[in-house]
Amino acid sequence: MVTYSEYCEIIRGIPETQDIHYAPAYLWPTVNVPRTAVSLNGDRGTVFTPEKDGAGRSGEAGREGLAVRLPRRIQTSQGIFVPVVSIAAGLFRGNTDVTDILLPASIQYLPDGAFAGCTNLRRITLPGQISYIGPGTFAGCGSLEDVYYEGTPEEWDRIKIVQYKHEVEFGSLVPGTPVQKVTAERRVHIPGNEPLLAANIHFHCAPQSLQEAQDEGEGTPAAAERTGTGDRGIFMGGRNVTDVFRAAW
Repeated sequence: MVTYSEYCEIIRGIPETQDIHYAPAYLWPTVNVPRTAVSLNGDRGTVFTPEKDGAGRSGEAGREGLAVRLPRRIQTSQGIFVPVVSIAAGLFRGNTDVTDILLPASIQYLPDGAFAGCTNLRRITLPGQISYIGPGTFAGCGSLEDVYYEGTPEEWDRIKIVQYKHEVEFGSLVPGTPVQKVTAERRVHIPGNEPLLAANIHFHCAPQSLQEAQDEGEGTPAAAERTGTGDRGIFMGGRNVTDVFRAAW
């Protein structure tokens, strides 16, 4: 387990990933419509090798990783800055190289199967305003260890993490009405988000702490369209957790 304060040290200096293809997130007839990150194109991300003291204490020193950091906003061809509010289902799906995904605070939901097949994904940051995590979003992410969430445990509990669906079977019509009889109902499990629920969830991951670490890696603006949680040591659930504690800032 890597605490959030340690993680900020590990990712210090990692720049925003360049050459990402974006598309309008909504069908709005304006040029300032928010964007969805669609594909990574030729940019695989940033290779990094933790060398900080925090990384050494957490056992991450010398362990190479590949991080993808999405921007909070991009600049359109018209020179207008617009937020990046979502990611396409195929942006990361099947990416067996990425180990760390840094999502900006502007992301609002995670689509179905967003990270499916990311077998080496170890850590991810989740913004506090996420309200929906679709079915199978983390399918096959057996290496996932730490989730750094901006919000509180109460806010986490309010996120709709799809794990089940309600199925209903109908029979003949009720005599004299157009209504069919319900013959069976069942709750069906949808696999795919177990790795998320089994990981170490870190709460209160303040975005300014991550942003300060990331800003050190801020380079030149992304080419076509361009530009975003301190750890209070509160952890919930997941493997390798033996107690709850408050870490030093």
